[in-house]
Amino acid sequence: MTLIVVAGAVGAFLSVLWVSHLRRDLRRRGGRSAEWEGLSDHGDLWTSAARCPECHAAGALLSREDDVLWHTCMACGHRHTRQTRG
Repeated sequence: MTLIVVAGAVGAFLSVLWVSHLRRDLRRRGGRSAEWEGLSDHGDLWTSAARCPECHAAGALLSREDDVLWHTCMACGHRHTRQTRG
């Protein structure tokens, strides 16, 4: 009987922990997209993570035009569409 109570308490604790981590992750992800969502005029975002497929340099401006994400290289100026929003 004691084992069942302990297992239930541990299960409840793990469930609460999982829900709190899930909520925190959703808030974190929502903050990332806040710069893009709900605005009619989107500004450009600078990133050092994106690499240019033309010259392979790091550093680009990401801009969204008509729901298409564009990558503009800061080194060579090459511009192409992005497949994912990071």
